[in-house]
Amino acid sequence: MSQLLIVGFNEKYKADEVMLDLLKKEQQNLADLEDAVVLTKNAQEKVRVKPYYDLLSATKGNKSQFWGSIINTILESSDPEALSKIGLNQQICSELQEMMKPNTSAILALLKKVDLEQAIAEIQEYQGKILHTTLPFENEEELVTYSQR
Repeated sequence: MSQLLIVGFNEKYKADEVMLDLLKKEQQNLADLEDAVVLTKNAQEKVRVKPYYDLLSATKGNKSQFWGSIINTILESSDPEALSKIGLNQQICSELQEMMKPNTSAILALLKKVDLEQAIAEIQEYQGKILHTTLPFENEEELVTYSQR
């Protein structure tokens, strides 16, 4: 199983600042950020997605499909069937939609083989709203297959 960790911020650029800090910690072997994206929403309510994963890897297409499936489903769907296809529930989607007001930002990170409590403890210092859920698949390929059922 994988964990989806979501951290929302009331400032448009806060998620970018936190990601930069976490990437610095990753270089010092204090964090593991293999799969993450930053969402920002501007005053006109346009959402921008910034990937923080290896765009040149062999699985880049799956990662793009993976994050596209997650983000589109969370932000645009209230259909319980669509949510259940990727292992999400209405509550976490509603909470993220509520967090993503104009001029806000969020980090979405897929955690594999990481202690969830430790990850949450590390991210709490940044004072964002933290959400998490367990996803019923182990990798991006499974999600893409899972969401196409």
